[in-house]
Amino acid sequence: MYRNKAAVSTPWLSACIAFSLASLVGCGGGEGTAPVDAEGNPTATARSAKEEAALARLFPGWGDLGRYANDPQFQHATPKVPIVVDGVRLPPEAIQRFNGQPVIYLMNEESQEGGFVYVFSTHQKLRAHLEARGKMPRLDGGDVSAMDETPAIFYADPGLTGWEIRFSRGTEVPNLTSHSVNWFWNWNDQISSLAAANVGTYTVLYQNSNYWGTEVWTAAGTSRYDLGWINYDNQASSIRVLP
Repeated sequence: MYRNKAAVSTPWLSACIAFSLASLVGCGGGEGTAPVDAEGNPTATARSAKEEAALARLFPGWGDLGRYANDPQFQHATPKVPIVVDGVRLPPEAIQRFNGQPVIYLMNEESQEGGFVYVFSTHQKLRAHLEARGKMPRLDGGDVSAMDETPAIFYADPGLTGWEIRFSRGTEVPNLTSHSVNWFWNWNDQISSLAAANVGTYTVLYQNSNYWGTEVWTAAGTSRYDLGWINYDNQASSIRVLP
């Protein structure tokens, strides 16, 4: 009697197939293809525990930033351009709805060309936005020669003028009071404009020292940013220049 050999299963084969589907690694020792985003960066399912821990520092699992519950220090000045809040375009004055809690601004080439600024109410929504577009921070820094790299430059005045300070990618500054402008002032609450690093992913400015409060994410590349655009000039107290 004819028997279809393809239909015959063995315990070893069944176990191997199950393992392959679960781990995306084929039988016989061949490695499967790890999932990546649009730019070839590993997605969350492919990242190691160490990588996820690094991302958790940027996207804390706080849930809604509204946990601050009407903290009076978070009073948002109206931006000079429309805002896109969690994917919904709103007039600039709508930012007042978030008074009492920190928010996250994102400025990139898309927002500059469109004449608006992104606003996110939680770190989770920012992360989902970046992952969906393949724009997550690079954890390995990429393969870029130091000869080809220029730092992020921060200026005390609008329009990339006045005193300046430079930080290369990978730099973290938990407290800008540790950096002096001159004999009389430090850099805390002094930054009004910046030129993004030509490589890397983002420069993040934080309202308070030790990386908390309202945040401004600015995309790397050839972009120039005037923080007065969102009425955030002279507010940054800590900085991260991401790889």
